[in-house]
Amino acid sequence: MPISSAAKFDRIKVVTKIDPGNYDISAVAGYRQKITEFNLFFNKIMPMLANNRLVLSNIMLNKQSCNQTYQMLGKFLSDYKDCNLTNYLD
Repeated sequence: MPISSAAKFDRIKVVTKIDPGNYDISAVAGYRQKITEFNLFFNKIMPMLANNRLVLSNIMLNKQSCNQTYQMLGKFLSDYKDCNLTNYLD
């Protein structure tokens, strides 16, 4: 769920311990501009990160499936080798 700009601003003020009342108007305006730019960046990057997380989860599922297939193939080849050894040595 997206966070409103005001909530983000308040959270950033708490985290960075910046009190706008202690700064002059131009410094506050500069901080507001930086926060607005960060919010725009944040709103653009979060969907991309969510998409990348989905892509990575699909890649991991495919990787696990491939690993299981290789394990099954390895077991099959091992069983085949053991069977051949048993047949040829008897």
